[in-house]
Amino acid sequence: HIGLYQQNNASVDVDCVRGLRELVECPAHPACGRVRSGQIRAYRVDWRQTLGPTIARHLSERLYRNETYVMSHDAHTNFARGYDVVAIDMFKRIANPKAIITTYPAAYGESNHTERWRDIDDTKGPCAACRRIDDEATKAVDPTPTTQMSICRTRRIQVGRTMSFKHDVNRMRRPPNPTLTPFLAAGFNFALGQRIRDVPYDARSFFLFDGEETSLAVRAWTHGYDFYHPDRDVVSHLYIPNHSPLRPVFWTEDWAARSRLQFWTMLRINYLLGLHDLLDYWVDVKSIDTAEAELYGLGRKRRAVDFWAYAGIDPRRKGPEWSTHFCSTFETTGLRRFAVDEAGSHNNYSRYTDAFRFDDVVAKEEHDNGDLDKTSQSVIRRRTAAAAGAAARGGPS
Repeated sequence: HIGLYQQNNASVDVDCVRGLRELVECPAHPACGRVRSGQIRAYRVDWRQTLGPTIARHLSERLYRNETYVMSHDAHTNFARGYDVVAIDMFKRIANPKAIITTYPAAYGESNHTERWRDIDDTKGPCAACRRIDDEATKAVDPTPTTQMSICRTRRIQVGRTMSFKHDVNRMRRPPNPTLTPFLAAGFNFALGQRIRDVPYDARSFFLFDGEETSLAVRAWTHGYDFYHPDRDVVSHLYIPNHSPLRPVFWTEDWAARSRLQFWTMLRINYLLGLHDLLDYWVDVKSIDTAEAELYGLGRKRRAVDFWAYAGIDPRRKGPEWSTHFCSTFETTGLRRFAVDEAGSHNNYSRYTDAFRFDDVVAKEEHDNGDLDKTSQSVIRRRTAAAAGAAARGGPS
């Protein structure tokens, strides 16, 4: 089954489901009959109403119907032939029900045919014929390349007046078997469907981008999940500049207002990860949206403080910027598995930061909360109230 989140301009763009008839020949194509049999479920949103990628992932996961496995990936993605068989085979070889197979997808680029998209009038919509002849967009993924895309390290970054984390994109030799890693990629991850029930995407993470992957990783890891770099490529992705009409991005529209919402989302995420007193100590917790912290917060199988050490990350504002570089480890043996506390680990937010030294923390009294953007606070409260109302009505959270 396919759960599809479609975010576009319905007046000019080709519908992802209805547009299939322009791209496939029946009865030979695997997509034939999928719509009529209910195997493709779609959630459609006008591009002007988007609330960012993590909300999109949350809404797509609401299309889950107790399938055994779940695979999450970005738009503009190609697949290896028999991709589901390839992914399930890796999962079974790992023999860990809490495994999440994940990495950045392989890259496919723009070809001479793809360039034809650049000349299309946006008001008339995209060209289905261009898609049919695009030799790159229809090329099957090689599952056993010599090298693979990988996340070998991450870094702490400044975003406005708060901090977040951003992964580095690396290449490494394909490992002989799936290897343990502390990093999770949003662009490709594969697990048992239970992962959606245990660690769902945060329905209140408006316009979150940097920090999305680390947030889900810490939450999943503290719920007892382990991340594995694959020994096969399952998908590839179109990595192109933001200005390209092939891949429009959410931060090119009304970003002045959206960035304020993102800022308050990042304060929420840092709180849920237990990092408020380390990174945002100058903000009154009462002004942060902490709703549904039990659902979207930390698990009880491992301590979050242990995740940062396991991943080689110093989350303090003045600690080392970059994490440990793990490429040579991931392409051979991988990390050792960190033990799970079946009795339940201590993740009390009020005592969490005792594990860190505070010699680099400026006294809270030196910061005046009065200069916080009152417009942002007002907007985020309206948004969260609207989201809560929609959830009560059974609509989008």
